[in-house]
Amino acid sequence: MAETNGTINLNNLDVELIVDKSGSMGSNKDTPTGQTRFEYAQETAVALAAQTAPFDPDGITVTVFAGKWRTYENTTPETVARIFQENVPMGSTNTEGVLRARLDAYFARKAAGTARSTVFLVLTDGTPDSEPALVNLIIEASRKLDRDEEVAIQFIQIGRDAAATAFLQRLDDQLVSQGAKFDIVDSHPITDVEDLTPAELIEKAFAD
Repeated sequence: MAETNGTINLNNLDVELIVDKSGSMGSNKDTPTGQTRFEYAQETAVALAAQTAPFDPDGITVTVFAGKWRTYENTTPETVARIFQENVPMGSTNTEGVLRARLDAYFARKAAGTARSTVFLVLTDGTPDSEPALVNLIIEASRKLDRDEEVAIQFIQIGRDAAATAFLQRLDDQLVSQGAKFDIVDSHPITDVEDLTPAELIEKAFAD
């Protein structure tokens, strides 16, 4: 992602957390703590909800997805913890579908004149059901933006799936050469960003 020259106002920002609950999130324990990927994602999500509250005081939006998805608006750290208790990992990884729904919601707000800069933090462990569909979606979305800093998509990989690492890195590095108007994607293994504060993580999403 291009440098933003400090134009991101963290106090005028919407934070959306998109959490993968596909079957592999519950069956693999290749996390730093030995927890399942979904359990590890829960700890990360609750911490993010608590620490991003100063930037998004009406509560972050949380969407949990596998083949289908469900969105929870205006969450608190307590409700984020409850969301994880209500959802059991199973199913596929329809990343394109859930991200399209959330981007559509952003563009509806933009059309209404109510959109703020939005960062989508995507906690996921694997490659999506359709790699080309996700690539095309992000390219298409970038072409609807007027400014680079309107939207950032930060993929945070949980687990050590090498194929997922390679794919997410391609999303980070190659979409402009494939026709994206702006480089709106950043991706990192969670072990590379878990020591960052939410402010640092969000700045990285917009600036890298």
